[in-house]
Amino acid sequence: DAFVVRKAAKAHGMQRRVEGPEIKGRRVLVVEDTSTTGGSPLAAVEAVREAGAEVVAVATIVDRATGAAEKIQEGAGVPYLFAFSKDELGLD
Repeated sequence: DAFVVRKAAKAHGMQRRVEGPEIKGRRVLVVEDTSTTGGSPLAAVEAVREAGAEVVAVATIVDRATGAAEKIQEGAGVPYLFAFSKDELGLD
């Protein structure tokens, strides 16, 4: 099952920050495409926890090596995982 975390609840519809299937009581993984500051996944972790789910880790496709890993591990207390580092992709 997949769900989406919005930056803020929509003003219409169900007015939820977390949209999709019910996640209360579930163990979930927060996924992001790329991490720079770590702020977006930290906000998502907060919203998911408020919705009653347990966050087991934050995973990103590309880690830009800009401090997001440390910020997430310390701020959310969960592991930070990534598929590729910017160096592996030849990005500067």
